[in-house]
Amino acid sequence: ALDGVCICTIPELNAQIHHIDHTNIRVPRFSGTMDAFFKLAQQEGIRSWWNGLSPTLLMAIPATVIYYTVYDQLKMTFGFVPGERNIKAPMLAGVIGRTLAVTAICP
Repeated sequence: ALDGVCICTIPELNAQIHHIDHTNIRVPRFSGTMDAFFKLAQQEGIRSWWNGLSPTLLMAIPATVIYYTVYDQLKMTFGFVPGERNIKAPMLAGVIGRTLAVTAICP
């Protein structure tokens, strides 16, 4: 059960945590995707577009390797025969493979 729901922006949450008067904090407003790209490039630099890429790749690559390895092995173990109409083996192998990959990378 959920004890409560907090609907606020990150600057407001940061202000609450650090006991700062958040009335003076300016929250950026974007009119669209291109507007956001241009404003971020102007205010934070183009390199900011790739913030967080390294940790994302460090999680995505092993997750993909685990998923495809488990999927391929389980698909054959469950009796998949190429050319036949058998959806149960690939579907079950996919569900188990994805569950194991997510559990291993993001427990």
